[in-house]
Parts: sequence; C-alpha cells; structure tokens
Amino acid sequence: MDPSIHRSQATASNTFAPPPLDGSLSLPEIYDYNATHNPDHLVFVYDDDEGVKKLVWSELGQAMHRAASVVRRNLKEQHRSTSTVVAILANVDIFSYFTTIMGILRAGHQAFPISTVTTTPAGIAHLLQHTRAKYLLVGVDPVSQALACAALRVPSIGGTIGDNVKAVPMPSFEELFTEPEYEREPVPPIHPRQTDPCLILPSSGTTEFPKPIIITHHAMLQWNWVPYSGRTDLCGHLLSAHALSMTHILGATMLSWTASTGIAVAGFSPWRTPAPPDANAVISGVVKTSATLLCTAPSMIETWARNPDHVSALKKLFAVTYAGSTLDRQIGDFFASRGVNLVNIYGSTEVGCGSEFIPDNPDPSRCTYFKFSPHSTPKFIPFSENVYHLLFTNTSKHLLHVVNTESSGVKYFDTHDLVIRHPTDPDLWKVYGRTADIITYTNGEKTNPVPIEQAISKHPMIDRCVMFGKGRPHPGLVVEPSREYAVDIKDGDLVSEYVDAIWPHVDEVNDSLPEHSRITREMIIITDPAKPFQYSQKLTLRKFAVLQDYNDEINQAYRCTEVAQPLHRPEMWEQEHFLKLARAAVEKYMPCSLRDDDDLFQAGCDSLQATWIRNMIFHFLHRSLKISTRNIPHTLVYSNPTIQRLGTYIWQVIQYGHASVALSTLSGKIAEMEALVGKYTTNFPVHRPAPSGSGGGGDVVLVTGTTGALGAYILDALISDPTVTRVYALNRGDTKGARSVYIRHVDSFRERDLDWALLNSDKLVLLEADLMVEGLGLEEHVYEEIRRDVTCIIHSAWLRNYAVSLSTLEPLISGTRRLIDLALGSPHSVPPTFVFVSSLLIFRNWNPRQLALEAENSRPATAIGWGYTESKWVAESILARAAETTPLRISVTRLGQLSGGSNGCWSPKEWFPLLVRSGQVVGCIPQLNGVLGWMPAHLAARSIVEVRHSGEPYMNMGHPNPVDALEMFRMVSEELGVPMVPYPEWLAALEASVRSGETASHIPSLAMMEFYRSAYRPLGSQNCDAVGFTLGDSERALWASPSMRSIVGHVVGKKDVDLWMKYWRKVGLLG
Repeated sequence: MDPSIHRSQATASNTFAPPPLDGSLSLPEIYDYNATHNPDHLVFVYDDDEGVKKLVWSELGQAMHRAASVVRRNLKEQHRSTSTVVAILANVDIFSYFTTIMGILRAGHQAFPISTVTTTPAGIAHLLQHTRAKYLLVGVDPVSQALACAALRVPSIGGTIGDNVKAVPMPSFEELFTEPEYEREPVPPIHPRQTDPCLILPSSGTTEFPKPIIITHHAMLQWNWVPYSGRTDLCGHLLSAHALSMTHILGATMLSWTASTGIAVAGFSPWRTPAPPDANAVISGVVKTSATLLCTAPSMIETWARNPDHVSALKKLFAVTYAGSTLDRQIGDFFASRGVNLVNIYGSTEVGCGSEFIPDNPDPSRCTYFKFSPHSTPKFIPFSENVYHLLFTNTSKHLLHVVNTESSGVKYFDTHDLVIRHPTDPDLWKVYGRTADIITYTNGEKTNPVPIEQAISKHPMIDRCVMFGKGRPHPGLVVEPSREYAVDIKDGDLVSEYVDAIWPHVDEVNDSLPEHSRITREMIIITDPAKPFQYSQKLTLRKFAVLQDYNDEINQAYRCTEVAQPLHRPEMWEQEHFLKLARAAVEKYMPCSLRDDDDLFQAGCDSLQATWIRNMIFHFLHRSLKISTRNIPHTLVYSNPTIQRLGTYIWQVIQYGHASVALSTLSGKIAEMEALVGKYTTNFPVHRPAPSGSGGGGDVVLVTGTTGALGAYILDALISDPTVTRVYALNRGDTKGARSVYIRHVDSFRERDLDWALLNSDKLVLLEADLMVEGLGLEEHVYEEIRRDVTCIIHSAWLRNYAVSLSTLEPLISGTRRLIDLALGSPHSVPPTFVFVSSLLIFRNWNPRQLALEAENSRPATAIGWGYTESKWVAESILARAAETTPLRISVTRLGQLSGGSNGCWSPKEWFPLLVRSGQVVGCIPQLNGVLGWMPAHLAARSIVEVRHSGEPYMNMGHPNPVDALEMFRMVSEELGVPMVPYPEWLAALEASVRSGETASHIPSLAMMEFYRSAYRPLGSQNCDAVGFTLGDSERALWASPSMRSIVGHVVGKKDVDLWMKYWRKVGLLG
C-alpha cells in the first residue's frame, strides 16, 4: 500500500501516528506497535454510574497480553505452538469481547466468535466440529452456559462434541483491565505469515447451519486500508458500537479500523448486564459517551424516525452509517430533511467492505446509495433495465474471503445481489434486491418484493412480511404480527379480525402496483407464534428459511384459491354455477360428504375451515370474474351455512346487488324462524304422573351451562340454597379433552372468587352431557334418575356468538325441546318448572317508545339480525306453545346487559370493557346520554334462582334503578385520567386508530366497531338505554325476586367501577 495514503488519517493528531500498513506487521503486531508508540491515544469509552470512563492504547495492549496469557495457560502443550481454533461463546461487553479476540490472535491462534442470539446448540456443535475447534471460551451468563452445555453434549463420531472441545471460562473485563496484579505468563513475539488464518466468522446461514468464513492475516490488513478510501479523517472521532456485535463483520472490522486510523470505540458499560440493545438504549449510550459516529442496522434507524428526540440526537453526529439491508427511501428522505447524515455501507462476511466507508462530505439526499471503494473490483452483469447482478473480482488489492465462481480463469464471489445505478450519478449504486428474491410467475411476469415488503411492514401491527409466488400464478404474503398483536392461528375468527385490521393498508399499497404484483386478501398468511421468522446474525430476514417453514401453509393458500374443474367459464353465469362454486369450496375443506342443505357448522366446520371456504370463493370472484368482494360480509359462511344458501346468496348478490339481497332476506328469515317453531312443537309427550304422586321433600334442580360466567353464579346460588337438596349440573365435554368437568368448574369459581369448596358438596352431581342427542348423552340409569327426581330445570347454556346463523344454532333449539320432553316425562303430579334464561335482545328491533313487556313476544321481526337473538326467540316460542298445550310451567327470564360479578369479573371481550380500553388507546372516553340498566351478574343469577317457582311465565331482569350513563362514563374518565368527548369525536378517533393498527390485538374487532357505530343514534324516548337497546318492564321480576328488590334504591356506582378496573388490570386488558 502506498505510504502516502497515511496522510488522509491522523493528519492533526498529537497522540496517534498511523502504524506501518505495508504488510511488514500483522494486526496483533500493530497492536503491540500502538501500545508502544501511541500509548496515550484514546481507544475505548463507556459510561457508568460514576460518569464517562476512557481507556488508552497502553491499557488495551496490556489487556490483550493478559487475554493471550489466559488462552496460552489453558491450551495443552501440543496446541501452544500451532495455530489452534479457539471459539468464543459469551454474552459480554464489547470491550472484553474485542480484547479477547485480539488476545487469541496475539497468542498465535484463530479466534472464532459465535453468536449467543442467533445460533442454536446444534448450530454451535456444527461450527465447532466443522472448524475443528479445540477450545471454547464460555461466558458466565446463564444463556452462554446453557448453550455451551447443550452444544457440547451433541453426539459426534465416537462420543460427543465435548470430547474434543475443552470449555474454558471467558476472561472478564475486571480481569483484563482493572486488576493490576493479574498474574500472566509472558507472551512470546509472533510474526505470522500473511496467508495464515486468524479469524473465523459465521456466515448468515440462510438455508441451513451457518458456514464458517476464514479470514487471513492478509485480509485483515486489507481491512485497515478501507477507511482511507473515504477521505474522512477518522482519528479523533468516537464510533458508537452500542448496536454492533463482535460476531458480525461490522463489529469485527473495528479490530482493524481502530488500529489503523486512531478512531476510538464507544460501548455500553462493562458493568451493565448484557442484553440485546434496543433503540432507546443505543441512543442513550450515544448521547452519554458523546459519540460522533454511529454504525447500526436499518431497522433501528426506522425505529428512531418515530421519536423526535432521537432524530435530534442523530442530527448532532458527523455520520450515521448503516449496513446489512436496504433502508426505505421515505425514511432516508425524512432524515435528510432533518439534516441527519446517513451513509450506506455495502459489504458482506465473504467480501468484507466493498464500499467507501465514510465520504469526506456525506450528501444526505443520496443516503440510500453507496460508492464502491477504489480497492474493490466489482463486476456488473446486466439483469434487466438499469439493474445489474453484482460480483466481486478476487484481486491482490481486494482479497476475497470466499470465491464461489470462476470465468476465463478469473475468480469471483457472486453476491447474488442486484444493484441499480443512480439516475444521474453513475458512481452511485444501491441494492435493488436479491436474485433469489425476484418472483417470476407462471405467466413470465416479475416482481421485486423488497419495496413491497417494506411498504407493507410500515403498518404498526406488522413486524415483518415475506412475499411468495415464484412459479405460481399470483403472489401471496406471509405476515408476522408485531409482538403485541400475536394471533392464535387456530382461531379463524381472530385471524380474520387481524387481516381485516391490516387489509386497508395492504390494499393501499396494492394501488401503486401493477396487477400481477397485487396481493389479494385471501393470499395473506399469518405466522404461528411457535414458528417465528428466522434472522441472520446481522438481523437480516432469512426469507428462504421462512418460506420453507411455511411451505405447507403456502400450498394450502393456493389450494384455497384453486377452482375445481366443473367451474369452467360459461358464456352466461347461472345460479347452478355458483352452487358448484360453493360445493367445490366446501368439499375441498370439509372431511365428510355433505348434502346441499346440510349445515356446515353442525357437521363440524370450525372457524378456520369457514375462513378457507370464504377465501376460495372470494378469490374466485376477484381473480376469475373481476368482481369486488368489498361489500360481501366476511361472515358470509356463518350467515349462509349450507351449500345451497351459500351458492344462492352469491348468485343473488352478483345479480341484484348486496342491498337488494338484504331486503329480500328479511322475509325469508321470518319464515325460517316460524318454520323452526313449527318443527319443534309437534307431538309433545303426554305427561303421565305416577300414581304415587310427587317425590320426597326438597327441590331437585337440573341446570345447564354452569362453567360460564352467569352459570357459575347460578350454581353457587343453588348449592347455597338450603331448600335445594340435589343439583344436576349438565355441561358439554371439553372439546380438547384437556380438562375434566370438575376442573373447569374449579377454574370458573376461582376466576370469580367463589368458594370452590362448594363443588365438593354432596348435593352436587357434575355431568358431561350432550343435549343434542337422545337421552342427553347420559347413561340410561342416570337419565332415568334425573327424570324421576328433578323438580326444576334451569336452562342457561347457549352459544353467545353473534356471527353464526340461526340454522347453525338449531341444535341448541333441538336441545331445548329434549329438555321439554324430559320435563313432560316426569312422574311427578306436576311437571318440573322450566326456567329458560333468555335475553332482552329479542326486542332489538322493538318500538323504542314502549318498554319491552313481561309477556310473550309473538313478533319474530323484533329479534332479526343476529342468529343468537333469532334462536332465543324461537326457543321462547317453543316453550310458549308447550305451556299452552301441556301442563308444563315455564319461567322465561330475559336478561339485559350484565355487568361484572361480585369481584368485578367482566369478560374483556364484551363491548363495554373494550370501550374502556379504547380510552387508553385513543386518549378519550365518549359522552353517552341516557341510562344504563346494567345488572351485576351475581345478582342476576341469584334472581333467576329465586323466581324459579314464582309462577310468572315471563320476567324481564334489568336493573330496577338504571344508572345515568353520563355519570358512569365520568367515573371511568377519572379512573383512566382521560377526558370525555362527544360520541362522534370518540368514534372517529377509534376508527382512525383501528385503521392505522394502533389498537391492541384485543381492541376491538370489526364486528364490535359496527356495534359502536349503531349505538350512536337519536333516542326516541326514555324506554331505550344509552346505546339504543330497549329497556324492559320489570314489575313481575321485582315482585318475585328479593335480590332485585334489594337494589331498588342503589345504582351501579364507583365501587363497582373500581372492581371492574381492578379485574381488567389483572387480566391485562388495561395497562
């Protein structure tokens, strides 16, 4: 190297003179040179509780020799005189790591730093075996100890890895720098050959275990020359290494640059517990140490862009360098507009640094481009217009660490990177993508996924995403949600809600793309938390590994969008063609053969299968027919749960439009409800009392659904009631088979602070039952015992799912009829009283100027809108017919909104808890006018038990003294410390938050957003509550229930709010 080049470094330093860089000294010898000739020059800076601490070259030289002494002392005699691989596995400060590597080199051996973050025990074992490492320096931290222990136990030929590798304690910072009397043996001089290996770095390892890359002494000397190409005098600058790792090429090059230029390195305090650096900690370290240069990854720069204080701190630096991946152009433009000097560095473990390090005059407006260093010889192979495939030539000026191709006797390293030239400056380049990344579809069209992935990943609910589609007809996307938005992929409803939340953003990105690159909603795959994205040591996403991990899901996504052969394109689409479409979609994802009128959900269809069926239909309509699916509800399959209804609905929507279909559906729904009433009111059993009359004293109660919120309180009240001698509690079996019926009751009682010891009462019989089958799924003698003894039936079990249709809930209606048959089969002189827990929501379309009556509701239209309310109306009507035509006594108890129970337990999935959570999300709470007739859940349960023998056939159970909504929301506002605003203002803020993805993963579903929108409407009278639900007349319930009468003079108030808040904080709903 021309000695004159030294004039560009340390030109004005009184403490540092550049060492010889002509090859006469190896890097460890240069360290000895600097310790002698530049002893007082600054090399390390850190901040601790006592302030900023500084170390100079004489101290580093001594510490390096101490590290070399530790290495030599632990080596066997036969290994001391030969170049031996000494690996490092430690989570320690950068100064100890830096010094230990140089100590290994100074001892004449090869240093091999291995990451504790990105390497598995199997990967560590592979690297140790592949490099024939003999020693492993292990940190004292638990992670390093566990990894080392596991890696050394990995089987090898004739034994384990540990049989051939000796574990040695990693020297600490205290041993290396602060113990003046640290005992060490003299380290003899060395003068290695330039071709000797000295450093090993692991490659990124995109498809398998990382591969070790051998760095020679000659290569490390060439690293010394790189900073000179930038023409910026680095001597006197302080480089923040807070975000760097010594196991990565960016960190390792500091070994050379500090020695050749006089630049100093800043890092975290060696007394700090090592932890992966985050954006806040790095900026704090930069500010505290007064660093002037910073080297980091683009992901961290993008994080800093969101914080004005961080941007201000970066503006004070001479330059912020980044490498490892591309930086979003908009982020670069943003920092340029703020005066931050961003510098793009191009390099790799196989090549080293291929670009200028820092230009003498960084241009912020070109921060996403770089200039190749004069010492490198890039080769450009045309790929497409203005895009080139990049190779590097192996030359004496640029000795490559790896060569993987050869042409005409010339050796190259193929980077597999694609670069694009600056439109006006031919010396500037930036990475366009990877050759392996470019997606070529079956029709020959191509897509560069990188900018699309970057644009989509800006959504706050998305951490990273990967496009796929190579060799396929169209693209798709694997999305990894941000940590706080992680989704249980087995729950199709949650997956759908997450995709609903991010879809507007994806669709917006689609608007700027050509048709062949656009992503459809049905081709979005959400990651499984058990299979997170894999990253290399430089935090680069291992896309190939991701696509391998999700190969099955990708194939499934394409199968979802495939259309069966019968769906050819006819000249005219008829209803039968859409029946074939529905049939093809159902047959693809349902394991059993179904008739066109079979209910999918009764046949076992789960939410995930419903999503797949919908996705296939949506994709066909979008791709094949070019029909927008935006106005077709995502509850399509739930609302039309048979092949016949599904095909008919799609055909009608396409023929007449969604609005027209909705109107025609109304009359059809009424007919469906009335038909179900007719179906289940024929041939009631004739009640035949036994000659002996009724049984012995005491009430024997059969109750259903006692593991739920209301049911648990009902069961508690029944067991505690001295007039009840026996309770048969019937519940479905655990669908996962994981918990017994007893354990589920214990969990439910504990959640509500109920005395679960009551579950051991002699009067209680817990049974797993199936109301949908004859005999309720019970053993015959158990069924007969219940039929003989029971005096009251309380039917509380119901599926409270507002997405499913009435036909899907028909089995619950059938179960109600079977309980009626059980009651009429009683040998008692009078059949057991049948208490049915219904809902005031069956009046959801009631005249708002009239209270809901405590009488039969004979108008089905009042309940239309949700399968849940429609099914409750049908069940009530069946019971009414039974009471008219048989001796059965009924007691229909209609509940309004239930609030939290005695300990404040209130499901965080309901509309009000989610509304409260929104206060923390958007910073305000809405004003609501009117009243809220909420009934505490435990009081509602007690009331149901109390009125079971009242003789009243219909009772409405809302709070007899409704609370003022404005006062209720004021208490919430004060508790959260956020203001109340007009309802439209709050709703607008919440909708904006949902669209941007700023809400937490459980806040709120799109279905809940529809509820919030419908809740704001002018109220016609005091007979509606503050969210538009009809209030009920409760005169009969008040007469029959002491518990209801006891709260006439009380309202739900501050004490209740405090209990709810405490519970919601306990379960994590509130921060």
